[in-house]
Amino acid sequence: MYRIGPDDADERAPLVVKMSFPAGWATAAHTHTDDYTEIILAGEITVGRTTYGPGDVRVAHGGTGYGPLRAGPDGCEAILIFKSGDGLAKPLRASDAN
Repeated sequence: MYRIGPDDADERAPLVVKMSFPAGWATAAHTHTDDYTEIILAGEITVGRTTYGPGDVRVAHGGTGYGPLRAGPDGCEAILIFKSGDGLAKPLRASDAN
């Protein structure tokens, strides 16, 4: 995890995270308070009905519901870049996701 800016304790600073999702990992539909960009490095992840693989870029706008998310059979490695470090995930009802 790396915060962008002069003060790495500033929770509002942009945040970069490298994530490794194991094979078959899944999470329910949710949203984030801020925008974020996800760059797939290896493996694949399915978001709703769309599957993303190496080199794909996904942009999620704050407040937009999506999911569920499922890692592929080889898992998924991705870089996530959050507009701010307090863009925490909030669960949604399945009917709210795309």
